[in-house]
Amino acid sequence: YMGHFSPDLNRPAIAPMYNIKAEAFMEEITRAQQELNVWRDAQISSAAALKASYSEAQRNFKLDKQHILEVEAKLVAETQKKKAVVEQRRIAQRALDAEIAALKQQLESAEVTRSKMEVCVITERESVRHRTLALEEAERNREKSSIELERGVDFFRTRLGLRFESRADNGLRMVFTNIDPMAFEREFFFTVIVSSENKYELIECEPALDTSLTGTFLDQVNESNDLSFFVRCMRKAFKDSLF
Repeated sequence: YMGHFSPDLNRPAIAPMYNIKAEAFMEEITRAQQELNVWRDAQISSAAALKASYSEAQRNFKLDKQHILEVEAKLVAETQKKKAVVEQRRIAQRALDAEIAALKQQLESAEVTRSKMEVCVITERESVRHRTLALEEAERNREKSSIELERGVDFFRTRLGLRFESRADNGLRMVFTNIDPMAFEREFFFTVIVSSENKYELIECEPALDTSLTGTFLDQVNESNDLSFFVRCMRKAFKDSLF
């Protein structure tokens, strides 16, 4: 919201940039917020899906490996036991032959099982490869969206006198110009962060505004999650503070 004020014949003329319509400003801010939300949700969903898939594949691989080890250990124990029987009871050759035949059948069955497991592992590896390719494609799309977002930011800065700055504490600073008709380059800015409770907090405001007013703005944005509305309210409050 750009606001209105009565012209003062003693003040210099307002630059054309200062008279940009409020509707255009609101639309651009809203669109930027929507694009940010879509990108953020897509990245969170993609990362969560990949993490869950990877964890499931890792768990299955461990279970398969443990099962193979157990089968192999059992087979080794059985083989050693049968060899001892052959040495100690030569007279029971016929019975021993039957047991060896049964053991061979078990070995064949275990081999079939192992082969099936190997096929499952190969299939899972292929699935992981496809998911990796999908993730790479998503990353390329994210980079493309980031470029488009940068263009939008440039538009805000050059046309609407608004720019965004990232801070080391993960805060987002929004800097306005074209507010003070006596000094268009004068900067008005504030910084917001998202708390551990997933709520917006105002940690910086220059020049300072009435805390009851900014508190109302924060309550509204935390209820609606409409950051663009909060930005418009702050800009209007900065402008109203000049009069």
